[in-house]
Order: sequence, then structure tokens, then C-alpha cells
Amino acid sequence: MQDLLVGLRPRARRSRLADRPRHVLLGSAAALAMPAVRRGCRAVHGARRHHLIMSAASSPAAALSRRVCDLVDLFRGIERDRMAGVPVLNPALQVEAVGFEPAFDPAIADPESGGDVEAVGILVTPWFMNLVTMPLERRDDVACVGVSRTRPVGSENFDFIGGHEPAFGSYAACSLFSPMFEFVDQAAAVATARAVLTTLRVPVAAVEQTPSPARRSFLLGRSSATGAVR
Repeated sequence: MQDLLVGLRPRARRSRLADRPRHVLLGSAAALAMPAVRRGCRAVHGARRHHLIMSAASSPAAALSRRVCDLVDLFRGIERDRMAGVPVLNPALQVEAVGFEPAFDPAIADPESGGDVEAVGILVTPWFMNLVTMPLERRDDVACVGVSRTRPVGSENFDFIGGHEPAFGSYAACSLFSPMFEFVDQAAAVATARAVLTTLRVPVAAVEQTPSPARRSFLLGRSSATGAVR
């Protein structure tokens, strides 16, 4: 199939992708061909959702900003200290967090207290692009390192692998791209990440009302995908 992802170098071999992330990326290809996306469309921040799932006394924006900054600092340090000289780095890219939002995870929720809120978004680095989920408040669960857990992101379910860093705490990641040599620059990588998140964050109710064949076409990037994204 012709590669429609804007900003990707044409190659005979694709990066390795899990099945569901690959379908989502294929579905995002049509979106990436749209001028609005090429200009750098913004991910939806979901302020109304923040209000519903977090108490008024808390500061979700501050907690989210702090955790995202900590995540970026962590992986900048990993790039500098652990990845120096490793040939999988794309020198045209840098560490950047894209589209992180608080999200309610029903698998770990406490209905009485409002549950545990995590942040979900995409982390772009010179050597991978991952969907990442992390608690808004630091959690240290070393037993989850390397453990796979399925969790929803928007209308789709993904398998996340648990991780832990002493300087950061626990998080989990789902690989989208690795390595990253297909991306010609940072703008292309970030545009892809934003398009994937836009696809995933179509309201679940709207997706369920769509007939199954059209929904499959949307995720697989077929002709009906353009109308769905718009």
C-alpha cells in the first residue's frame, strides 16, 4: 500500500508496529494529507472532561504540566546519558511530549473518590514514538515493569508495557514507531503524533453510532476515512 504519511521518507520496510497502532496510523494517513494538519493542528485538551473527573480543589493543569515536564526531562537525560553514540538515534528529532490529557482509567478507578487519573499522550524521541500513560501523581509500582496491560485510549484498546524510572516513577508505553528514521524532521513526527491522537479521541459514542464497515474503513485509512476525520 502506498505510504500516505506526510513527512515520512519512502522506504521498502516499515517500522515495526503493533496491529492496533498500525491500523490507527493508517487511519491517520488521510488526515496527515490535509492542509490543516500540515499546518500543525492542535490536539483537543478536553477541559470539560478535566472538570468532571477531578475535584475543584485540585489543580489538574498544574499537575499535568509538572508530570509532562518531568517526563520530557527524564527522556532527555536518557538520550544524553544512555543513548549517546547509539546508531538508532535520528539526529533530526528531539524529545517532545504531544497532546497529553488527563484520562479516567476504569481499570484502576475508585468510584467513590472519583478514581485515579492518569495522563495519556504521545512521546516523541529520536529513537521511538510511543503512546504513554502515567499517573498525574507519582506512583512507584516496580512490580509492573515489563508487564503488559490492555487499556482504552479513546475508542480503541492498546497493550501497554509497564516501566519505572527512579527519578520519575511508574509509567506505561505502547510502541508506535521505532526506530524513527522515516521522519524527515521534528514537524513531521509531531504532525503524525497529533493526527493519531485526533483519530483516537473521536468521542466513543460517535464511533459506536457509525456502521461497522465505515468504522473499519476509517481506521484502515480507506476512502471513507477522509470524511470521518473531517
